[in-house]
Amino acid sequence: MDLPEEKKSAPEDSKREPCAEFQDANALLHTAMNCIPAGIAIVDAPKGRLRYVNDTGLEIGGVTRDEVAGIEIEHYMDIWKFFDMDGHEVGLEDFPLVRAIMTGETLNRELVCRSIKGEERIVLFNAAPVRNECGEIKAGIVIFTDLTEHKRSEAERKRLEEQLQQAQKMESIGRLAGGVAHDFNNMLSVIIGQSELGLMRLDPGNRVRANLAEILETAKRSAELTRQLLAFARKQTVIPELLDINEKISGTLKIIERLIGENIELCWRPGEGVWRIRMDTSQLDQVLSNLCLNARDAIDGNGSIVIETANRMIDEHFAAAFPEARPGEYVCLSVTDSGVGMDSETQSLIFEPFFTTKKRGKGIGLGLAMVYGAVRQNNGFIDVSSEPGRGTRFSVYLRRHEGEMKKTVPAALDETSPPRGGETILIVEDEPAILNFTSDILRQLGYTVIEADTPGKALALAGEYAGKIDMLITDVIMPEMNGRELSEGMISIFPGIKCIFMSGYTDDVIADHGVLLEGAHFISKPFSLASLAKKLREVLDIRGI
Repeated sequence: MDLPEEKKSAPEDSKREPCAEFQDANALLHTAMNCIPAGIAIVDAPKGRLRYVNDTGLEIGGVTRDEVAGIEIEHYMDIWKFFDMDGHEVGLEDFPLVRAIMTGETLNRELVCRSIKGEERIVLFNAAPVRNECGEIKAGIVIFTDLTEHKRSEAERKRLEEQLQQAQKMESIGRLAGGVAHDFNNMLSVIIGQSELGLMRLDPGNRVRANLAEILETAKRSAELTRQLLAFARKQTVIPELLDINEKISGTLKIIERLIGENIELCWRPGEGVWRIRMDTSQLDQVLSNLCLNARDAIDGNGSIVIETANRMIDEHFAAAFPEARPGEYVCLSVTDSGVGMDSETQSLIFEPFFTTKKRGKGIGLGLAMVYGAVRQNNGFIDVSSEPGRGTRFSVYLRRHEGEMKKTVPAALDETSPPRGGETILIVEDEPAILNFTSDILRQLGYTVIEADTPGKALALAGEYAGKIDMLITDVIMPEMNGRELSEGMISIFPGIKCIFMSGYTDDVIADHGVLLEGAHFISKPFSLASLAKKLREVLDIRGI
């Protein structure tokens, strides 16, 4: 027979009051709600009195619990101003939580929120009505997530991607421009050289002189165009030197004033103790003059252009905004105008070659492209700040340079007559047309000329030559060996021989990204008779210091 079960005592928990159980559950729920990484708010209906907001919601709102305790939704709207992403203010009836109570809708909406303290955030609101058993709306609940940092990171990522794509596009255009300019310069060399020789041989009264002069002038303008292309492509030959940028700019102000005209005020504000930079002086002139010309063209009528210099320390945070920048010490050259300004779309295109906003015939769109190439060739970067109707500021950042550079001093030239000579020159060029006219020019200037169309032939001729060869003029890229290798072979035969390299653009064979190795001499194709004559004497008469 089964024994009767012992009467068990009730668990201790069962003795607790229902009120205590409710308090425990409420505390647990409250703790859980505060752990959620999103704001949660509940308001009653129909008045919209705030019944609950979790800690994250208070943090997002930048308010205390006392400030919002028991307030109605319209007072909550007084604390905050809500805007659509396009900037239009959202009224009380369009706020997601209010609409959920009024219409029973469940909706999501991204809004810009600005507090009375001026804090601004981008917030995603997810609102829904809370109904009783009869389906009546008794409350509204909203879950809101702060997207501000996410949006900023996304915008920054997108901006960096666009900058990288732009840099890659510019690099591709640069390679194309450099290749075209190289071949074009070879052709222009022949046109310019033969035109000058023809003018020298014709009598002053010959009617053909006018035709040759026009051909020569057009060829020179074409040469300037290719020079700008090479500058953009970062294949421009440069000879860097240590520069005091304030001193250099001060010496060019008169020229800049003439360029921009009397209706524009030029203000020069040099910084104090500005560091030195290492840059080709002609490149700095090109950068400054093109920025000032661009500023002049942006000004309608009277206006001002301000040129400033300053030292700048670029940290990793600042450099992150510019893919081409590296942290370090820079000299900043800025040019600010009071012109028409630019929108963001125009700013994204300004450094592309042949892009221009100027009227037809007023520009071909290579000025800023050249500035971009010159600055990048010197491991710098550019920051542009502009708004329509509020002018533009170009800030060029150039690396500080602390080292000393060796310098050579050419003997003074007699400017009253064309520089001539009687030395022996070996010229090596694999383009027959260029070899012929360059040899003709050298003979016209009084030099003894030995011609070779290959490096091997040049070395053979040098080895057989009984006298002294004073100078080698050689192309850079040729069959068999490059210009630098040829020069090294010539030095073994004639230890004191001088050398001039010539090319349509420099190659890494003799230069690092277009920057000549120290002690090298270069003349860029196409060159004129006068420039070649001057270069010859500069190099032949150099004395070390």
